[in-house]
Amino acid sequence: MNLESVRLLHAQGIPNRYIANQVYRPIDDSHAERGTFFILFDQPAVTSGAFVSSLINTLIREYYRQPGPDRLAAFEQTLVRLNDQIGQYQNSLHSGLSLTLNGVVVLYIGDEIHITHVGSPRAYLQRHGELLALIDAKPSSDSTPLAFSVITSGEVLAQDCLVLIESQSSSDELMSNITFALSHDPLYESGRAYARIMKQKLDRESEALFVRFADTPEATYQIYVDRALETSAERWTQAQKAIQQQLTYIGQGITVLNHRIQQRIARTKATDTDSPAKIDKTVTAESSPTSPEQVDNVADFSVKTYWDTMQNNKATKLTAGTTPVTEEPITSGTPRQFSIPPSAQRLLRPRTAYLLIGALLCVGIVAKVINNTPSSTTQTMDTTTRDSFISQADTAARNADAALVQDDTSGAINYLIAAQSSLRQISREMQTETSKTLLSRITDRLDTLTKTTHLTNGQSVTINAPALKVIDTTNGIYALGKDNRLYLINQDNTTTTIPLAEGLTPLDGVAYNQKQAIAVLAQNQQNETVIMSVTASDGTVKEVIRTDKKAWPTARMISSFDRNLYLVGSTMWKATPQGEGYRATAYTPGADSTKMNAIVMSNGFFYGIEESRNLVRLATNSPKTAIKFFGAPEAFWPQTITRISTNASNLLYLFDKEGQRLIVTTTDGGYRKQYALPNTTTYIDVSVTDTAILAMSDNHTLTTFPL
Repeated sequence: MNLESVRLLHAQGIPNRYIANQVYRPIDDSHAERGTFFILFDQPAVTSGAFVSSLINTLIREYYRQPGPDRLAAFEQTLVRLNDQIGQYQNSLHSGLSLTLNGVVVLYIGDEIHITHVGSPRAYLQRHGELLALIDAKPSSDSTPLAFSVITSGEVLAQDCLVLIESQSSSDELMSNITFALSHDPLYESGRAYARIMKQKLDRESEALFVRFADTPEATYQIYVDRALETSAERWTQAQKAIQQQLTYIGQGITVLNHRIQQRIARTKATDTDSPAKIDKTVTAESSPTSPEQVDNVADFSVKTYWDTMQNNKATKLTAGTTPVTEEPITSGTPRQFSIPPSAQRLLRPRTAYLLIGALLCVGIVAKVINNTPSSTTQTMDTTTRDSFISQADTAARNADAALVQDDTSGAINYLIAAQSSLRQISREMQTETSKTLLSRITDRLDTLTKTTHLTNGQSVTINAPALKVIDTTNGIYALGKDNRLYLINQDNTTTTIPLAEGLTPLDGVAYNQKQAIAVLAQNQQNETVIMSVTASDGTVKEVIRTDKKAWPTARMISSFDRNLYLVGSTMWKATPQGEGYRATAYTPGADSTKMNAIVMSNGFFYGIEESRNLVRLATNSPKTAIKFFGAPEAFWPQTITRISTNASNLLYLFDKEGQRLIVTTTDGGYRKQYALPNTTTYIDVSVTDTAILAMSDNHTLTTFPL
């Protein structure tokens, strides 16, 4: 991902306060990892610019020196050196003088940002038009140690905008001003708009660094020049020209604009300085001071941070995680201690220096979290490791309490899932009464928050072959077997077998014609698509023929609406009754359906699952519409959806095979509730009727659970 950045300085500003500097760090003898530091420092009251310059030099030098592939570890140890330098400078000051320093450092590497601060600067991230306060630190008291004491980590997306600010304005006013400024384009004009607002309101310049993460190299440069820079020679020519216009290029792919704000800006036309509209939603972060004992080791990270999880944006991973860093008992007079996790990849591999717990820990293991199936381990676990997992779970549970106090239900769910995942790592034989009690309490709370119903008291019947699909008709429930047969489930839990035509391989089936018949999609021995119709009342089987005598389009799924049939292959086709046969026409001409793995009709629209997890809406001669899930944390949603079904409620029922659960959503993707299947067997297909949930297991057993 490429970067755009704008740097605004005082007329008497010190350039070292704002810097975008490309850095690299040798990982091993064969290669190095490149990244970028974005740095903002406010001028210390009792120092010269040399002190700020020395801090920046130390930052870049020490990061380069750190060994190994662990980015976060390298960044942490670099901050330890900066804290040492700050502490030494404080000790060197004359009696009666104190150091004030406000600064923020952002490491951008591999589409991740790791952000830390000292003092009380501000840092914001704009994503999809919404402004998040990543750092909104309150001024520290004189007794608070001056040190970098927290790292916030997360992934960034194309068109995200990072804003680093030094300002004494209130949070609401400042976020409103930034939102208004970012409504301007290009990014340079955003910076000018912000400068005008702050100059008008404060009668002085306010420092700010704007960085936008762009899609392409062309987007990086088009903000500053008339056309993209296509070759290194052209880039050099443009850079030379830019220098004359106070444009400075730092490194390849990074553009920094150094614009000196002139006094005449205060006389800008009133139309350009209209007050921005106040934004509706603000997300703030709160910090509690570190203790004097913790200033020597930045790895303690004893700061507590809250912000929303942006439920509608499933790409967002800027979600706080917490963990204790001391063995001291928590009392009413002792502030809780927390740490901020790194990106998702590192959450899966906690470090020994301090255990990281966070919302994204559950990605990939939600399956075992939701259905309460204990995970087994093939390795022997010692008591120290077991107690560590219990401690992690207890910490995450406490953090869930803190999140609920802040009305952050999504955050609480994330913490509880993380707590469950920690306890699931403990083998059965190593479980203790403490771990069992904690797991039971966490599970109950998670069930309450997620509106989970555990299915019980189902009626089961066994068929003679593996089943592809369960189909509800007016004559009862049918199971489509892989052995080219339909199995009718009788009232007495016996089955009636209905053979289909010889030589067919069933692919899919659906009820149609007011559920009075079943259409079975199959493939013959010549690999041609065949549709068989079965009358539900008497089991009559016949082939569905095209009226034009042509072959059916190649398809892998079939759906229906009334008497119409819909075939899904590389594209989607509609088959409508015509005389003794069916007429086939393209339903979504030109639309690609190759990635769709499940489909259902609901309330006049088709809803499909693409790439096993993305919900889309389809209609004839209309573009395919992507639907984002919302109403539950990102980590809660399944990674793989194998079936989508519906009933008269017009709600969507998504079967998470890995998680052994059925998630209920509205047709616009809003979370409603979920059903957890029993953990006594593995279910391979689940669908719904108006009155029941139908679950087919891998041992050929169909179980009906009443709704």
